[in-house]
Amino acid sequence: MANVFDPDPSLLAAIAGATWTSLAAAIYLGAIATILAYAIWADLLARYSAATVSPFALLVPCVGIVGSAIAFGETFGTIRYIGMFLIVAGIAIVVLPAGRTKKPAD
Repeated sequence: MANVFDPDPSLLAAIAGATWTSLAAAIYLGAIATILAYAIWADLLARYSAATVSPFALLVPCVGIVGSAIAFGETFGTIRYIGMFLIVAGIAIVVLPAGRTKKPAD
């Protein structure tokens, strides 16, 4: 599909020259990891309400940042860490029940 929308010959050359390791990584990320992630997501939605589970999807960029720092030794500026903190704080505000009271049943 990428070749249809971006017929750059370097794309085909990159695919043709890919190592078995890089092809295995692409297959793993494209199939195995995706299937596992969706299975976990479906299991969480079966156990908890969507309002409880869905805010955690906002953690994806944070996980990517931490993963790249661990795997590749990348360093990031203060603004990025402040942004990650705001994401986590926002999720905590939405998900944690602190200070909420249940309405009495009629």
